[in-house]
Amino acid sequence: MSQKSIPTRYDTGILNELNGTKAYFNYKNSATNGALTFAHQKRQNMVIKSETPIGDNTVLTLFGMYNKIDQNVPVGATKAQIAEFGSNYGLNNDPTSQAYYGYNRDKITTDIEYIGIKSLLGNWEVDNKLYTYAYHHDGYNGLDPNGETPNGTIYGANNVPGQRMSMNYRSFGDIFRTARNIGPGKFKAGIWLDRQNNSRTQYEIDDTLGGAYNATSMLAATDRDMTDTLTKAQPYVEYDWKPTAQLTITPGIKYAYFRRTINALVNQGTGLPLDYAQSWSKALPNLSVHYAIEKNWTVYGQWAKGFLAPNLNTFYTVNPALNQVAPEETTNIQLGTVWQNKALTLSADVYHIDFNNKIEKRKIGSDTIYYNAGGAIYKGVEGEATYYVGNGFSLYGNGSINSAKDKLTGQWLPNAPDKTFAAGVIYNQGPYYASLLAKHVGKRYGDLAAGIPIEELSPYTVANLSTSYSFKAASGPMHNAKVSFQVNNLFNKTDIFGLAGYTAQNGTSLYWTLPGRSYQLSLSVGF
Repeated sequence: MSQKSIPTRYDTGILNELNGTKAYFNYKNSATNGALTFAHQKRQNMVIKSETPIGDNTVLTLFGMYNKIDQNVPVGATKAQIAEFGSNYGLNNDPTSQAYYGYNRDKITTDIEYIGIKSLLGNWEVDNKLYTYAYHHDGYNGLDPNGETPNGTIYGANNVPGQRMSMNYRSFGDIFRTARNIGPGKFKAGIWLDRQNNSRTQYEIDDTLGGAYNATSMLAATDRDMTDTLTKAQPYVEYDWKPTAQLTITPGIKYAYFRRTINALVNQGTGLPLDYAQSWSKALPNLSVHYAIEKNWTVYGQWAKGFLAPNLNTFYTVNPALNQVAPEETTNIQLGTVWQNKALTLSADVYHIDFNNKIEKRKIGSDTIYYNAGGAIYKGVEGEATYYVGNGFSLYGNGSINSAKDKLTGQWLPNAPDKTFAAGVIYNQGPYYASLLAKHVGKRYGDLAAGIPIEELSPYTVANLSTSYSFKAASGPMHNAKVSFQVNNLFNKTDIFGLAGYTAQNGTSLYWTLPGRSYQLSLSVGF
């Protein structure tokens, strides 16, 4: 894998002629040929931010970030493909193949902007952000890049079938927060408002003919043509009560409201028109307690209710009104402690998440019905430690032992490792920095079949090396400059680490493998 990156950054400092405005600009252009074959990517990123004081108690912030990605994306490989072509197999360069990289391409642009105001109005602290963000995606793929579906379209037996999709998403919202000291603590309140608009299409096409519809008409070639919205409102209040200098008790409550709508000419999953809407709401209390046993030793506890509105896919049925689906809910508990002195920092916690109203689906005739079925228990213990040995050297480690099981069957849930660990050594002194860290991910399962975990995935360990040198020149071209060198996957592990899904034709399992060893050299310079 080769990669190149060209970053540019500029800080204005304080501009007295603009009332003390500070501004920041960053631009980055990067390209890589990918860890997998023909998985190319080009990426551009730009960030602009300014802060302007208004009077003595108000700051106005303007922010914008813009991204553009052009990439060739594999969908995963079968074990047969990995054995034949190697662990780095992704796509090929054969225009007669559905796995040709030119037919498997994503063009994505995103942006986010906000106007923020922080102010002190009398005794009230006010923080408001008016924002918008968007995601625009034009995607192309061969119908079956894994080779189980033969070529052939209405235009010819050897023509390459494919798909073309689009997704255009825009969100508008506002986050308002306020706080003031009242009695032995601080009162806080606010509200989050958000409106999301989304349109999605997908068509069957002939890649050999440059994207001609692979059907007798555009409508016949349409897999989906739909628009949907999601409206959210979440007001909250909480109070940081300090009965003593060492103890803080914070009760609070949030009210969550969601409303989904869908208007589809061709609904995903059914191919039929649909115009439907549904709303959900719930009050969600929470409580946290922090206690300082000593200046360097704190214990804490947190309890909270969680709530997740049903996914849009519960509308991918002939009649969503038949779904008796309640929102998924959680009860979350965490207890922990943090202790530190000049040489050693320790932290540990235990957690327990009671997950209810798990959404399942079943077929009744030609329709898919969604319903709630049981839940799951997630629990575990986590810990982290950093010990300063001396002369710039520190030892670091963290780990977790986890359990994620279905409440009814007791079976392990997909994509949840039974343990994770990381350990290594860090050197940080003067202009020099270096770290050698290894991360271990334990056994997990890729999927369930009839409630039984399948596709067991073996544990793996990856080590990464990172070094850097910071120039201390007070001025000149190397002012605030830093050169960095990284080696990812130091020992070149290429094991299977994830289930990517299944082929459409035969249901053959697809997998992801660890990217092989890669190197990155970068230089950043401040102006």
